[in-house]
Amino acid sequence: LIGSVTDKIIGVEFCARFIRETRTQPLSYPIIGNKTSIMAQLVRIPTAAAATKASGPLLEQLAKSLESEGPTLAKRIKGVVLFKIDGEEWTLDLSEDTDGKLYKGTPESGEKPDLTLTMSDHNFAQLVMGKLNPQQAFLMQKLKINGSMAMAMKLQPILDAAQPKSKL
Repeated sequence: LIGSVTDKIIGVEFCARFIRETRTQPLSYPIIGNKTSIMAQLVRIPTAAAATKASGPLLEQLAKSLESEGPTLAKRIKGVVLFKIDGEEWTLDLSEDTDGKLYKGTPESGEKPDLTLTMSDHNFAQLVMGKLNPQQAFLMQKLKINGSMAMAMKLQPILDAAQPKSKL
């Protein structure tokens, strides 16, 4: 058993941090003890959040948005954007005189993309949902940019197109 109030607070904080960092779910009964016994009482179960990536549905929404907004975005962006999200590569081809196309992998033309954006799945979701500003993400090193900085400044319409649309 934990002896003092301080130990209990540290134990609870440690348990919460351990669960967050390892995506572990606690057992259904109360966890009591020191840090070692708390770890022994936890069962590592992959959560649904760990199994699926948030970027998948958002990229699907971007692909759907390209059907209606593709030519407009292509006139604005005029280039190829490569998203590297947790090691997966997605190419957004918004070259001039195209309707816009999103596909998994590197550019089909074999050419170097005009802009490469590297980020985690979580940060991509935060950017799309408007909870993380692209400039702020770059300054905080949550977003790495290679290529045309001018094109990177035009990123917001792409992120807006990837946002989930409400069904009214």
